[in-house]
Amino acid sequence: KILLGISIDSRAKREALHKAIEQIGTGLVPLMLAEVFHDKVKWLFPRIIQRFRASSAYVKTFIKTALPHIMANPGHNLVSKLIQARDDKNSHDVMPEALLQDESVNLLFAGQVTTVNTLIWFFYFIGRHPDAHQKITAEIAHLKNEPLHSGALSQYRYTRAALNETLRLYPPTEAIVTQAIEDITIGGNPIAQGT
Repeated sequence: KILLGISIDSRAKREALHKAIEQIGTGLVPLMLAEVFHDKVKWLFPRIIQRFRASSAYVKTFIKTALPHIMANPGHNLVSKLIQARDDKNSHDVMPEALLQDESVNLLFAGQVTTVNTLIWFFYFIGRHPDAHQKITAEIAHLKNEPLHSGALSQYRYTRAALNETLRLYPPTEAIVTQAIEDITIGGNPIAQGT
């Protein structure tokens, strides 16, 4: 609902979507290896790569069928925000539908893993720290009748601080590391090799 503004109606559809996302996660590393080694290792992972491609096609089709409804009925969700965004530098161009579809697929996949990992650690930590659990519960109870939107999130100061501490201790994307392989300047900022 946060991404698309719609609910996955049937349990079968929900399970199929979750399975597809899981298959994409499983097939991503072998596919990346195949790209690095110029397809020479694809024969080592034929089923995984085949499932990855089928799952990717399923997720893309799911998003593609949802987009017309979202475009006709924009709401308070991430895809609607992308639809409503305008490029200030290029005469207020809107995001092309193909790019909108690709970004939606990326958000659906990336948002699943990172959000789930963050919430697992968050609930683990508040389970281990009863005083933090009480403060978070009291804050949410105090604000339970307030409408929940991005502007209202600033009112959840302690809860946000606890989430930020969770992200500091266990960032969900810690395996993704980039490093400058040579000295470079980006946007006037020097970046040293090894940074």
